Amino acid sequence: MTTSTLNPPEQGLGARTSLGRFLRGVFSAFDQEGVTYAVLRNAQGLPDHTRNDVDLLLAPQCLEPATKIIRRLAKQHQWTEVARLEKFEYRCLVLKDRDGARGFLSIDLVTGLNYRFYPYGDARHGLNQRLRHPRGFWRVPEGCEAAVALLKELLARGTLRESCRQTIAHGVTRDGTYFKKILEIHLPPDQVDALAAECADGNWDALSQRAPALRKTITRPRWALLPRAAGYLMKTIRHYLRPPLSCFAVIIGPDGSGKTSLMQAVSERLFENPFKMIRCYKSGFQILPPLKSVKNLCGSLLGQPRGKAAEPEPGRLHSGMIRPNSVFLSLLYVAYYSLDLFLGRLMLRRLRGQCALVLFDRYYYDYYYQIGNRNVPGWYLALFECLVPKPDLIFAIDRDAEDIFRNKPELSVEEIKLEQRIIHQLTQSRKGSRTVAGQDGLAHSAHAMERMILEHTGPAPSAGV
Repeated sequence: MTTSTLNPPEQGLGARTSLGRFLRGVFSAFDQEGVTYAVLRNAQGLPDHTRNDVDLLLAPQCLEPATKIIRRLAKQHQWTEVARLEKFEYRCLVLKDRDGARGFLSIDLVTGLNYRFYPYGDARHGLNQRLRHPRGFWRVPEGCEAAVALLKELLARGTLRESCRQTIAHGVTRDGTYFKKILEIHLPPDQVDALAAECADGNWDALSQRAPALRKTITRPRWALLPRAAGYLMKTIRHYLRPPLSCFAVIIGPDGSGKTSLMQAVSERLFENPFKMIRCYKSGFQILPPLKSVKNLCGSLLGQPRGKAAEPEPGRLHSGMIRPNSVFLSLLYVAYYSLDLFLGRLMLRRLRGQCALVLFDRYYYDYYYQIGNRNVPGWYLALFECLVPKPDLIFAIDRDAEDIFRNKPELSVEEIKLEQRIIHQLTQSRKGSRTVAGQDGLAHSAHAMERMILEHTGPAPSAGV
């Protein structure tokens, strides 16, 4: 094991900020108390800055001591723990800066390099060859960082994000020998050479095409993995039964009021701050195919194919619903899409277990106020509402009807006002309902919604847009 004395703290930005003081204290305490660790990725800005979170590779016996040190120093430096995420050989602590200067910080503690319970690397290699960074903390070699980023992305996503490509190409070029050494643990030499060559050339499409074969190699059945599979299963069950920080929120409002734009803006603001994952849905979990596709399929089977109907262009005059559907069709729509939402309960449970923010810009409540469903009896809507998952928060957009019409004349002003009155009555009887002012622009609306979500899940950030 490489050893060295800790370099003295630099008197730069990080030494004067809450983040810099806190992370320097953590790294120093790790060394003093014998915690074997190494920064796994994005070490360039540490300890002064982070891109999203701090990823630390730890020896397994150091997980609990490291957790205690982080919690102890968090209290000293005015950081509050708002969530803890536990998975197989992985722990994440989500911290909130009490003075609001930094916001949220996620610290990932990794004791194994795994895809589910299948190992794709040996953590001991990265720790045995760790290097002392000029700013005093330990980091893995660049080749190790590149190999871990490559395997993690291809195994989990099947492709490589733009943010990872530069790290991978740089690591292969600067430290190709160690890059191959990490890959050779579980991959054959010819596959390792091909991966290294394509990374060096920046042939990202070819790498994405290799993802299925790579996943098949890593996940091949082995009796030796049975104990790991059992441990993974038990950890996963406990994790889902005690979900960490999460939020399920829906946005309601007349067509053209800005629901989709608001959902996108809020998701960008809250990704990794503090939510580890954000999922945005339109109208349902899409477990069942769209009802129109089912109707077209049935028509084809009966020898009566239907042409694809032209979709109205959003934002154009009267491109929204302009008349009620028939009673039968309305009842069918409500029942069918309620079933999709009901089946999504398991998916929602899984997402809650991943520290996720789940957002809908259309939800079941639309059936109460949209003109297309005016023929549906209230008791029928109330009956099926019992089946669908209840959101933590319901955000109703409060915006002047004439303003909505000027920007997107999808509905008439009279229809917008009628739907707003129904929405107001609806939210009065629903737990978790909130009103978002839409008159002052998207940025203000997104900030207000962000604050209300964070108030529901944990401490709120400081004021200001």
